[in-house]
Amino acid sequence: MKKFLITLSLIIVIILLITGGIAAYFGFIPGLSNTLVKQVDLGIENDPQLSLDLRNKTGVQFNIPEEEFPINKDVVYEGVLEIEESLTSEQVTSILNTVKTQHSTIPFSNVQIRINEDGTSEASFNLNIETTVNEARKLGYTEEQIENGKKYLGALGDSVYVYTKLSFDIQNDVLMVNPYAFRIQNFNVPTAITEMVAEVGSRAIENRLSQVTNLSIDSLKQEGDRLNFKGTIPQSIRTVD
Repeated sequence: MKKFLITLSLIIVIILLITGGIAAYFGFIPGLSNTLVKQVDLGIENDPQLSLDLRNKTGVQFNIPEEEFPINKDVVYEGVLEIEESLTSEQVTSILNTVKTQHSTIPFSNVQIRINEDGTSEASFNLNIETTVNEARKLGYTEEQIENGKKYLGALGDSVYVYTKLSFDIQNDVLMVNPYAFRIQNFNVPTAITEMVAEVGSRAIENRLSQVTNLSIDSLKQEGDRLNFKGTIPQSIRTVD
């Protein structure tokens, strides 16, 4: 569950930033000032206790001492747990922010997730560009692709505010995404590009999920203002010795 939520947002953003069409789009935008741009506030509070309570309830063993946070090592997933959980906006927000404090390689901060009654979800967060670039390398993007993206993103500074609205559904590890809005700083990304990103991103996410040991998603979908997960997840996580 945690791995999916991180990867869903991450891959869409990475592909968006380094796609040639987006590069051209930002090429016509002059320097941006963060003093004039504010993160979208979805009104969802981060409560770290919610993430801890969920971990204890599901039986996931996080075998990494807090004094090692944030870790910058490869991790090993072991064991398997069958899970059926219904998550609130606050729980999902808590999970993502907790992961950020635990892993230095996570490019998100100040994450808010809102699951709406109408079947859509919204995400708002601060994205560190350099950390995102490093993750893009892990996903197999070439240095030429990455450098092209960075060239056009130079005016944005070290980080950007990102907002997205979408609906999604996973059945038997197959992902379907319907994007409705995507904004970087104060600029709305054109619909045609957003749809292309969702299509390419869906395939990349499925590939990424297949690499996580004992993660199998029978169903992940919204029902009302909750995100329902049914499947298996790793039982424990530790760093590589």
